[in-house]
Amino acid sequence: MSTLISILISLSLIDFFNILFILLIFYALQFYIDYFTRENPLPGPFPLPLIGSIYQMQDGMEHWLPHLHKKYGDIFEVWFGPTRKIFLSKSELIEKLTMKSTKSNFLLHYIIGSNKGLDLYADPQRGMFFNGNIPHWRSTRRVIDNLLMSPNFQRETLKKSQIYFAEMEEYWKLLGYDNALLLSAWAKNFLTDLMYDLNVGRRCSFMARYFNSLANSGKKEIPTEELKFCDDHEHGDSVIEEALMFFFTSSELVWRYLFARRTQRYIKSRETWQRAYEKLIHQRLDQRAQIGYDSKLKPDALNLLLDLKEKSVLNKKDNRGDNFHMDEEDIRVTLREIMQASATMAGIFGFIIEYIGRILRVKEQVEKEIRDHASSKTNTINIEELAQFKYIEAVIWEVLRVRSMYMIERANTQEETIGGYKWKPGTRFCVNIQPIHFNPDAWQDPNEFRPERFLNREIKNPNIYIPFGMGLRECPGRLVTMTTLKAMIVLLYRKYNVELLDTDMPIKYRNIFLNTCLGASVKLTPKK
Repeated sequence: MSTLISILISLSLIDFFNILFILLIFYALQFYIDYFTRENPLPGPFPLPLIGSIYQMQDGMEHWLPHLHKKYGDIFEVWFGPTRKIFLSKSELIEKLTMKSTKSNFLLHYIIGSNKGLDLYADPQRGMFFNGNIPHWRSTRRVIDNLLMSPNFQRETLKKSQIYFAEMEEYWKLLGYDNALLLSAWAKNFLTDLMYDLNVGRRCSFMARYFNSLANSGKKEIPTEELKFCDDHEHGDSVIEEALMFFFTSSELVWRYLFARRTQRYIKSRETWQRAYEKLIHQRLDQRAQIGYDSKLKPDALNLLLDLKEKSVLNKKDNRGDNFHMDEEDIRVTLREIMQASATMAGIFGFIIEYIGRILRVKEQVEKEIRDHASSKTNTINIEELAQFKYIEAVIWEVLRVRSMYMIERANTQEETIGGYKWKPGTRFCVNIQPIHFNPDAWQDPNEFRPERFLNREIKNPNIYIPFGMGLRECPGRLVTMTTLKAMIVLLYRKYNVELLDTDMPIKYRNIFLNTCLGASVKLTPKK
């Protein structure tokens, strides 16, 4: 060891650069040996070492992938850093990926060990999204389905949506109705407050904090600790998509050495919100210890998960006989993933407002349905009444068709034949959703925004429409999303005339992992 240290000390700066250059040459040679000897070579943009094919992406994924589909056809390959991904852009090619069967070979979002950067950042053996431990994922998924899909959770979601919407209205009133409101931003803060309450039974101050950033006077007092909690959450949310894309597209040489400072920034941000969730869990554990586990506690997600933790310790098995023990780390990751629903819903809500505001016939039909089923501006809405708003639900479904995510990833656990090729286990497949949702062979007038298609049951093949993912890994929060979005639309349009202010401008949005509307500036006028 001392000899090696002596040699390193004796090297000049030029020697270090020469060694680095030689290492890069060897890396490039190995990369192209792997590239030109790959199985089933498909058409696609030519990759470069370290960065893959993404150097050709100029206008974002939402423009690049449709361009690649048009150029290379329904099946092509793209290299994200050192990783090859097979893109499937036709419903017939994804039939095996969409199977809702426990025997499916496509239950993996992500392969543990395939990307050390993501292993470091995303904790791929817990939670739902990245979890590559299939038995553990199955048990976690059953827990989340029982929570988020239950009728009681839908009722609680609707009840609290109306409480928080009334609070948001007070802020609008204080700001004055003459001012333009950025509804996508208000929706993000509203939904974050709502989801925190549903998750941990705690009122937060995201809407109050946003109001203070806009108000010239009458600002709300927010405790310092609460303000820090909001800041930490927002900071963590602001970089998570950026961080995931960085690790998805970077080789270990890039994230560990060339951009080590950026890697540390992402890790530090993740640790900040981890500590915030750990603190919430420990506070609840202390509360439960003081009042007793058998006492009647709030039916929020945290209490239900802690109940399950206690039962799993006692029983050692879950209700299907699987060995499954949910610990505090599982609870932390699960709560965090559920909270991501607020960002997803906020992005969708902005698009809904944009389309309703830009298409007069859609707006008229939305307002007519509200007059027919919710004429009172003050009465609360129950879950049975919410189910009557079929056209509004169809508007949401149509928004999810035209503004979907641009890809969903799966990996096969056994050899499979896709597109006429045999693929070895661990191959990465990405479903390119946009061409599927706009396929003229599957959809009538696919480029037209027409909610009526969902009233007329135009969907005959489930593989042509995948708004919440697919197969057994379909998003478990889809019912919560639909309940919340329907409630927001009804509550907004039954009390206000909503005038969209930027109809002459293209819709502003960002798409990395979530398709998020950045616009939806409106002027509200209370209805008489």
